[in-house]
Amino acid sequence: MSKRLGLIVAILLIASAGFAQDGLIVSANVNPKLRQEAQTIYVAACVTAEREFRAPRPLRPTVLLVLGAEKDGLDWEESQIRLRRWDPYLFAQGVLALAYRQMMPLHVTHRNRSAE
Repeated sequence: MSKRLGLIVAILLIASAGFAQDGLIVSANVNPKLRQEAQTIYVAACVTAEREFRAPRPLRPTVLLVLGAEKDGLDWEESQIRLRRWDPYLFAQGVLALAYRQMMPLHVTHRNRSAE
């Protein structure tokens, strides 16, 4: 029974990593080790956000990681995490912020008070 459970967990982890790969794009030519580290952090941050925010669906924001930027920052509109050099902590913070944003509705409707 425990072997079967272990196999199911392994399959789910592999499947979730496969889905997550579509959400992360690394813009710079980086070595495969760094690319894999970014992928691992992306998946971990997304899973953490799902648990913390009790997300009703998987959170897999599209994230463009730009290495070699002029300054570190997050572009909300372009879903870009811009880093001067690789920093796993800043990257994780950016992924968490973009995952949180994915949960928020795109358009919040406000009632026109003058019409009341």
